[in-house]
Amino acid sequence: MRVTSQLVDMDIEVGSIAWKGNHLIVQTAPGVGIDTRIEIGPRDVLRILGKILRNPAVVGYVLALPVLCWRARGQKPADPWSDIGQ
Repeated sequence: MRVTSQLVDMDIEVGSIAWKGNHLIVQTAPGVGIDTRIEIGPRDVLRILGKILRNPAVVGYVLALPVLCWRARGQKPADPWSDIGQ
């Protein structure tokens, strides 16, 4: 994944996801980008699911995932920085 903001432009990889109390805790993988912990609350999850379900493009992407993964097998991952300067 790539995170782009006014503060940072970096790649991250999800290392773990855990349920603690009322939150999902997403921890980045060690050695990839800046060590980051993301806490996602119940209302955040509902907002995210609502946005996903109301967006036909995202629903289409989720439904197309098996085909997209099949096409990408054996291919080396794309360089996320290749579009910089274009």
